[in-house]
Amino acid sequence: MLGLVQHFPRSFWFFVSNLGDIALIAPCALAIFALLLLQRRAIEAVGWGLGLGLCIIVTFTLKMTLGSFQVTLLGHTFGAAGFPSGHAALSTTFYGGIALLVWSSTRSWVVSSSPPRWACSCC
Repeated sequence: MLGLVQHFPRSFWFFVSNLGDIALIAPCALAIFALLLLQRRAIEAVGWGLGLGLCIIVTFTLKMTLGSFQVTLLGHTFGAAGFPSGHAALSTTFYGGIALLVWSSTRSWVVSSSPPRWACSCC
């Protein structure tokens, strides 16, 4: 039992970090796109594809323009080879998009009367 407790934090964060892997996100994104099309929600499907595509283009452009950099702090040089993080950007777009799709399709009066819902409906 003690071994499980000692390795839990490491294995938990390893699991969480794998949720941002392209091997998981790409097939799920395609499945959501296909599901939206099957439900005849073409506008949401196009928005889903454009949102993910825009995220990939912006991240790639920033990586090419900013690229890698080095910072020297107190005599130690720290380098960043992959800035900004594509995993973080794509994960935020993917999971945030899922949350917005779920939120926008709910029929609850609490959600439909909330200020963030008004902001989403104005766009």
